[in-house]
Amino acid sequence: MNCELCIEKTAVTGGIGAGKSVVCRMLTAMGYPVYDTDLQAKRIINEIAEVRALITEHISERAFSADGVYDRAHVAAVVFADSDKLAKLNRIVHTAVADDLTRWMAAQSQLHSRIFIETALLYSSGLYRLVESEWRVTAPEPVRVARVMERNAITADQVRARIAAQQSEYPAQSPLAVHTLVNDGMQPLVPQVLDLLGK
Repeated sequence: MNCELCIEKTAVTGGIGAGKSVVCRMLTAMGYPVYDTDLQAKRIINEIAEVRALITEHISERAFSADGVYDRAHVAAVVFADSDKLAKLNRIVHTAVADDLTRWMAAQSQLHSRIFIETALLYSSGLYRLVESEWRVTAPEPVRVARVMERNAITADQVRARIAAQQSEYPAQSPLAVHTLVNDGMQPLVPQVLDLLGK
């Protein structure tokens, strides 16, 4: 029997400031493996020669400095001025992350029966095909704006713009079983996590 099929695979999602990372830190502290797609995407861009070559070829010859450092600000400026290049960059990175995640899942299948994937882009990246359920972390917009402003040097309007841009990430009807966790600073989060772990 393929052990990978025995693993329960759940994505932890949520827009900026909602608190998905807080939930994932709880899960990690409880001993559950968590794959952080944003962190791993940065590692892949920095370490995988094939990915670096594709970004240089299809996005910008100046994507990496002479000493090999990824120029995130330059690439962002290029892709946000060119929707075709943005789509190409997303395709390159999402494909590489999906391949890396698949390998990670196979390795975890020998050790664990339940694993989690932290991602802000579950559907547009296609990663929803690799999991069975979604834990969607939510919070009221004013709470999210205040949280992001506290940790980043950006204005309330900039945070609201990011929140608005992320709205299209969530389909009206998900193909997954979706469970909501409310992280509004009022309702305790730990009991909600424990409740979902018991399901």
